[in-house]
Amino acid sequence: EAGKMSFRNALARRPDSLQPKDGRTIHLDVEQIDLSDADTKLQLNSFDLGGQGLYAAVQLLFITIGSLIIVVVPVDRANDADFYLAVERHLVLLQNRNPGAIVVFVLSKIDLLADDSEVGLKCSWLLEKVASKLALWRKRNKHLKLLHIDGVVLPVSVERPDTVEGARDALVALATTLPPLLSSVGLTLPVTWIKVWTLL
Repeated sequence: EAGKMSFRNALARRPDSLQPKDGRTIHLDVEQIDLSDADTKLQLNSFDLGGQGLYAAVQLLFITIGSLIIVVVPVDRANDADFYLAVERHLVLLQNRNPGAIVVFVLSKIDLLADDSEVGLKCSWLLEKVASKLALWRKRNKHLKLLHIDGVVLPVSVERPDTVEGARDALVALATTLPPLLSSVGLTLPVTWIKVWTLL
């Protein structure tokens, strides 16, 4: 419903990226997505977790140090009434399980908005709400190691390929930043991990 699978399909450059309504993720989808370009070889190991509350306990197993967390927020749920379910519960989970994690927000389904100025307002609103929540947590505990929120929301519509390519470019730039933000970038995976991967 949030558009995670459609976004993942678009990142993988599949021809028909739009996901049917009954095609939601049940539990977990695992995939390697090639984000390489002429200058950079980069594999995104995607663990697409079902966003329903039923799967929250299992999500804990996949939130690990050194990972990039992409939170997809559908534009029609980017509002005060839906903030807790669409965003805050994920922040609480991430803050408790992986403080210091790199978190990127994707605002999906932007084709539902009238124009790019509305998109900009929604992106600003999302960043301000998240910053306010983190500031509140810091006020309660000044020693708290907070999540690292990328300062840009990636607005995406699978109906607009330029937005998907912009998101791909932004993810590659984030993954290849020097010094590295992501401790897992550039490391060779142990053979035992690769064997486990093939079993998934």
